[in-house]
Amino acid sequence: MAEAKRPRVAAPPAPPLLVYHHGDTQLHDTALPGVRHQEGADRVSAIRAELRGVELREVAMARPPRESLLTVHTEPYLARLEELGRDGDDRVRPLTPLLLAGSGGEADTDAPSMTNFSRGTLPAAMRAAASVVEAIDATTAAARSAGGGSERAFCLVRPPGHHATPVGLDANAGGCGFCMLGNVAVGAAHAIRAHGHRVAIVDFDVHHGNGTEQVLAVLAALAALAASGADGGGAEAAELCFCSLHLHEVFEDSDLDYFPGSGADAGGGGGGGVTIVYVPIRPLWSRFPSHYRDGDVPKDASELMGRAGWMRGLRERVLPAVRAFRPTLLLLSAGFDGAAGDDGCVQRGEDNVDRAGLDLAPEDFRSMTTELLRAVEYEDAPAPAGEGGGGASSAAPVRCAVVSVLEGGYGCCDDREASGYDRSCLVRACAAHVGALARVYM
Repeated sequence: MAEAKRPRVAAPPAPPLLVYHHGDTQLHDTALPGVRHQEGADRVSAIRAELRGVELREVAMARPPRESLLTVHTEPYLARLEELGRDGDDRVRPLTPLLLAGSGGEADTDAPSMTNFSRGTLPAAMRAAASVVEAIDATTAAARSAGGGSERAFCLVRPPGHHATPVGLDANAGGCGFCMLGNVAVGAAHAIRAHGHRVAIVDFDVHHGNGTEQVLAVLAALAALAASGADGGGAEAAELCFCSLHLHEVFEDSDLDYFPGSGADAGGGGGGGVTIVYVPIRPLWSRFPSHYRDGDVPKDASELMGRAGWMRGLRERVLPAVRAFRPTLLLLSAGFDGAAGDDGCVQRGEDNVDRAGLDLAPEDFRSMTTELLRAVEYEDAPAPAGEGGGGASSAAPVRCAVVSVLEGGYGCCDDREASGYDRSCLVRACAAHVGALARVYM
């Protein structure tokens, strides 16, 4: 008599993706009187309304650990933000002149600024950075536990952070790029110090994360200290990985550079304990000579262009680097301003025609996210350094935690909308990314 087949037992459903959010992030007012601003509060509310298959968590922590903030930003910069936050001025004010003036100084009203500061800005920025810390703590606990829980999270926060340098603004780039605190960088500092993580950061915002770049050496030194405390060596090994895909166009006249003008091809180098992989993408508008003023010729133009070039750069450069590095924590600076139709990658040419620099579709964000997740799904994940960044390393292998953090992505101008922006292309791109993180295809 033939043996009866055992019924197939369905695999338990994956835990819902953790999505961290807080109402404080809506307090950051960016619009000057009579002037619409693309980085508005309705970005977050529009995305939140479309999310499915996730567990929304309100961020409990009002501020990230002070030591992690001070790893990324200088004491004078943080003090200046605190001073501005309590000076009693209820107006929305351009931030760059206030930072250039310094404490007690007169603001240079002629200094250009696209980044604005309001009474609610500092609480929003602190809560945004704190959300990354909370997400790291939760996903780390799940990744190191046999008891389940989600090892993936998405931080639905604003203001963005990857342009925030140690002193706030980047004088070479000419501003802060709508950013206040380095949310991902602060999270990385906490992850290394509190959990001994081996951290890889992948930034797919259409703009290079110059703020993150400027703190890589400090983060790598922190990681090397954690690694040496755990195994007594590792001084020559890369202890941090930073990969970035972004539009890149620079000129002899740096005032014409595509913001922030940094992020040229690093060739997989970096040194100082950091693996750096930059994938500069040539803007689509470069196909049109009439886009440029006579005599203005871009330097160091990449061969990669458009969505095909973007995905090729991901597969040929970024994914191999992440696999080789074998992180225990993958942090994603998730920008959606490379989406087709997003104002974040649109530029008006000398011929007065608006043209896109990139044309990513929602399925590109879905594929990119899925392939990044597969790159860190090892069967024998590396054990991190001991808790607190030192001591004996864990004997049991762990899964790689993944935390994604909203950066850019704005939609397109539309006077019919209250904010002046139609956020639909942002929402579609972000929903595709979050759906891939959650394994729920929206």
